Amino acid sequence: MGKTKINTSYYDSVIGKNTTLEGNISCVGSVRVDGTVKGDIKISGNLLVGDHGLITGNVEASNVHLAGSITGNVHTHEVLKILSSARLCGDIKVKSFIADEGAIFVGRCEMVVPETEQGNKKRLLSRDKILIGEAADQNMAK
Repeated sequence: MGKTKINTSYYDSVIGKNTTLEGNISCVGSVRVDGTVKGDIKISGNLLVGDHGLITGNVEASNVHLAGSITGNVHTHEVLKILSSARLCGDIKVKSFIADEGAIFVGRCEMVVPETEQGNKKRLLSRDKILIGEAADQNMAK
């Protein structure tokens, strides 16, 4: 199985660093968020949340690369990658999950394993209260 990468050179929509958007976003394509979004995001493409990006709402996308902050649930059809600068507070439902050291994730994780060639039903693997990195330990102590 090959790795899924987000093409960081092309986005259909960009929410700039000095922009605050209140409302839901629906898009057939890819979106980059460097500003603030207060609402749900549902896109068929990829979502990149930059270092200064802040989303308060639920997210559904093919792939999500998070460097900023999301407060809400995240559902990806492929890969969720949270970088060392990222903070995610909410439940996730993903096919694949990658977290860099120092990233903060507080929530429940549901991994969806696709059907095998034998036609087995999808299996769901869950784990409650996953915290990643020293920053998560320090954050929870506050």
